[in-house]
Amino acid sequence: MDYTDEQTYLRDSKQYAQEKPPYFLYAFTFLAALGGFLFGYDTGIISGAIILIREVSQSIEHGQFMSCYLTHIVRIIVAVYRV
Repeated sequence: MDYTDEQTYLRDSKQYAQEKPPYFLYAFTFLAALGGFLFGYDTGIISGAIILIREVSQSIEHGQFMSCYLTHIVRIIVAVYRV
């Protein structure tokens, strides 16, 4: 916009500042906050699971643990891509 005088610019600025933000801005803000919360929650859960996996891997023979681990990975992949 080309403003020729300062009063027109100030009037338009005040009018724009009084408008409510669009609803999608609230939706994006909520989704970003929810994503941050879930990221932190997942980080805590995964770090707790890693401790358990280390304890289990030390108590079971290496070959048996790897066999069980690979079986679970295959089951997860099948479950995700199952139609």
